[in-house]
Amino acid sequence: MTIRPMEEQDYDRIIPVLNDWWGGRNMADQLPRLFVKHFSNTSFVAEMGETLMGFLIGFPSQAHPEQAYIHFAGVNPACRGQKVGESLYDRFYQAVAPLGCAEIYSVTSIVNQGSLRFHQRIGFSLLPGDREDENGLPYSAGYDGPGDNKYRFVRGNPYTGKLIQKWDPDYTKVTPQEAREIAEAEASGFIDEADIDWSNLSRYAE
Repeated sequence: MTIRPMEEQDYDRIIPVLNDWWGGRNMADQLPRLFVKHFSNTSFVAEMGETLMGFLIGFPSQAHPEQAYIHFAGVNPACRGQKVGESLYDRFYQAVAPLGCAEIYSVTSIVNQGSLRFHQRIGFSLLPGDREDENGLPYSAGYDGPGDNKYRFVRGNPYTGKLIQKWDPDYTKVTPQEAREIAEAEASGFIDEADIDWSNLSRYAE
């Protein structure tokens, strides 16, 4: 599987299959070309040979620079169970980390229980809402208009942390794996600024 930045011509591959990937739901209206055209630097496709395995469209917030938003992500039904979605999300985390995006947000319809389980499995938490579903989970009624009820999610970006932003804001010294290990150690309270040793980053994985 190869994950690469999205190109505008990918739109013409995605739109014809979009509704089928969502089990016949009309989703194409929610993905105008402008998202592919203007947010390609933080959007990605996963493919193997000529097969489109999945895609993700996301972008940093203009109003809140510390936040990034995943607008749309889909996986080819024939490719599910191969960590395609998880890999796309991880690539997005990496892409927005140098921009200072420490929080990742997303939403999904309450009818999409598979998406709910996916987000919970990969570390997202549900944000408060004004209603609860039959399992007591919060959602926001009419979030995108009357009758459009959404679960709202947030999680921390595993590739960001105050230490990395201070010492390596352009991500020229650390690999994605090293950045993740340092950020996780920082969040757990295992290291602070005085502990950083750029000549021996591997020790943070211990």
